[in-house]
Amino acid sequence: MNTIYAVSSGRGKAGVAVVRISGPQCRAIAAAVCGGLPVPRMASLRNLVNPQTIDIIDKSLVLWFPAPHSFTGEDCLELHTHGSVAVLTALMHVLSSFPNVRAAEAGDFTRRAFQNGKMDLTEIEGLSDLLAAETELQRKHAIAHASGVLRKKADVWRAQLLRIMALLEATIDFSDEGDIASSLAQKVAGELRAISQEWQQAMRGANFAERVRDGFSVAITGLPNVGKSSLLNHLAGRDVAIISSIPGTTRDILEVYMDINGLPVKLIDTAGLRESSDVIEAEGIRRARAAIGDADLVLCLHHPLTAAEIDDAIAILPQSKVLHVATHGDVAHSHAYELQISAKTGAGVEALLAAIYARISTDMHATEMPLITRKRHAECFELAQACVMKATHYDLEQHPELAAEELRSAAMHLARLSGRIDVENLLDFIFREFCIGK
Repeated sequence: MNTIYAVSSGRGKAGVAVVRISGPQCRAIAAAVCGGLPVPRMASLRNLVNPQTIDIIDKSLVLWFPAPHSFTGEDCLELHTHGSVAVLTALMHVLSSFPNVRAAEAGDFTRRAFQNGKMDLTEIEGLSDLLAAETELQRKHAIAHASGVLRKKADVWRAQLLRIMALLEATIDFSDEGDIASSLAQKVAGELRAISQEWQQAMRGANFAERVRDGFSVAITGLPNVGKSSLLNHLAGRDVAIISSIPGTTRDILEVYMDINGLPVKLIDTAGLRESSDVIEAEGIRRARAAIGDADLVLCLHHPLTAAEIDDAIAILPQSKVLHVATHGDVAHSHAYELQISAKTGAGVEALLAAIYARISTDMHATEMPLITRKRHAECFELAQACVMKATHYDLEQHPELAAEELRSAAMHLARLSGRIDVENLLDFIFREFCIGK
């Protein structure tokens, strides 16, 4: 296998840059560039030299991680240099001159960690989420998965299934002993019901956990000139949308991302809802109605001096998904709606943010540490659950071998979670999400 190298820290000028190297050529690189290997896992200050010219490239901290006790499971070398472009360019040129040494691609180091058994697939997905985390709740969920919370729990469930399969085999052995076979069948049925209930509980948090990863969408809607774009600009703290007294100014979807108490939220400004003969505005209104249907929460804004008009796209939504808000609180007061705000003065905006958080975090109490955070996880559990349900439908005394086969399939679906089997088609997709040097 080739030795790979990359800058694992950020690009551009910096006080320190971390260059990571992994593979069998690490020892040769250390001998030629660093003056030899330092003590494992102890930082050593060394001159980095170009072995062809003997010029000093930089003074660097060098860390040596011999296999298998490294992130990738291979020999690893880390060079903590100054973060100038010139230093890194010179160092990359030297590293590329060694035989069987190449620049790493996205996710190369983590892929090797997986191939060498240092990480399972759920931990890698957690690491990917951690690298992309922007809010506190995203960080907490990601660090739990990067630490193997899903894999550990799935291993427990898989071990339970294997033990139940052993009980079913015992049922076959004691098929002539009616009382024993019946007792074992009852025990198996009870344990399968308990596992099924645990999986159903885990699945309840899947939707919320996926929203934590990808963000909750909140659509801002209402009649033209009701103050949608003014609210978006106020929340963003900058002029995202053009504001005008001319109705129909907003014609396309505008998005702003916010962190509301740790929850990632995508605020969507939409075109004013009305009938229009203008082709472009009509398309904007169509997109607005589509965004309303897809949103996790809809902020329906109303002018306090105008009679309320509810568009059909909003009327069909459950009330738990709609928050009615009066605007222009600096001009007129209204008690007809749940909240009133003024984008001009900021009055009521904090209360609005609190209300948004309360609405979208309804399921948080049940999913503080969700096990299922990706569609792939949910699919594996759904397939495993279907197999367990099929097993319970068999007469466990008469056909224990058929139930055991279904449980074997369920255990197989759980094994796919951690990547023990049948994941080659997933690897390229997952590692595309990673940055160079990780």
